[in-house]
Amino acid sequence: MGENESMKIGIISMQRVVNYGSFLQAYGLKKTIEGLGHEVIFLDYKVEPPVVEYDKKRMVRYQIKNIAPLRKLIRLANYKLKGPESFYYFTYLYENEYLKKINVTDKRIYREKVDVLVVGSDEVFNCLQPEIKIGFSKELFGQDANAKKIISYAASFGYTTLAGLRKYGVEQKVAGWLKSFDALSVRDNNSVEILKQLGIEKISKNVDPVIISSYDREIPASVPYHDYIVLYTYAGRSYSDAEVEQIVSFAKRNNKKIMTIGKHKDWSDIKIQADPFEVLAYFQHADFIFTDTFHGTVFSLKYNRPFATLIRDDNSAKLRDLLQTFGLADREISDVSRLQEYYDKPIDFTDCNRIIAEQREKSLAYLKSELSGN
Repeated sequence: MGENESMKIGIISMQRVVNYGSFLQAYGLKKTIEGLGHEVIFLDYKVEPPVVEYDKKRMVRYQIKNIAPLRKLIRLANYKLKGPESFYYFTYLYENEYLKKINVTDKRIYREKVDVLVVGSDEVFNCLQPEIKIGFSKELFGQDANAKKIISYAASFGYTTLAGLRKYGVEQKVAGWLKSFDALSVRDNNSVEILKQLGIEKISKNVDPVIISSYDREIPASVPYHDYIVLYTYAGRSYSDAEVEQIVSFAKRNNKKIMTIGKHKDWSDIKIQADPFEVLAYFQHADFIFTDTFHGTVFSLKYNRPFATLIRDDNSAKLRDLLQTFGLADREISDVSRLQEYYDKPIDFTDCNRIIAEQREKSLAYLKSELSGN
């Protein structure tokens, strides 16, 4: 594989996870690699049972519901019956419209022959999840690959820890799998430390593809709303009655509407269904962003929008690392009653933008080197 030789690159990532961040990191990595002159295809991985305790009955129901024809009927029925404010509606659009933008269809593609397999980005190494849609899947660790070379890019262990790997008796297995990679790139210090403790010395730390990618051609120039705050969270994440009251009062005090996108709260004022690039436009035009997610924070950093990030136990490692990396650790909020303080305090993005430029150069250098065979 020469430096200027065009190759077929396979990506195994979280592209099928119904989430704007999952899509945009996948799209960004695809476009970045294509910009280096290569052909890119997304590959799927065989979902295997989790090693942690999980609901076995739910696993059986999931497998039945995901028989391709049945899955299509269920998704279509929910799309038509539940209405545009439902998560089912968003799921249908994601799987049937948005994924087409990265050439991902209902047809699963396993083990297609490629020159280089790229594992990542996102939480592809977070193998101690009870989530039955992901499980403890060895293909996410480069196994059974049909490739001449295997690398990762900005991969993450998420909330998986070395202690957890030991507890479930998979430390040595995971270490062996990872040592078979030709190059390893992760996106946070937790992942760096796990790799070091597994006996892996050559490690690159690179940023999420959303940071280094340009979506300017795809993003609409304007949005049909103004004077709004984006509340960017996951459907399953709850807020106490007191927190809801504080967030709503904060918005009203500043004459702003609360906007949710894709996944909604009953108490939000504006509920948006949007394609991923429209989402970025809504972030660009927001007066303020309140989020408890990794990619909600990434979008805020990338587009220099005022924000506050609420960090939870299951994402503390990656979110604190992200904020520290870009010099904005002071945007972590622990108490929603203090939202007004964060709203009133302006952010100087000068250092953040310098770091973004440096990280973009560093990440591109890694990809150019590893995809050239050097």
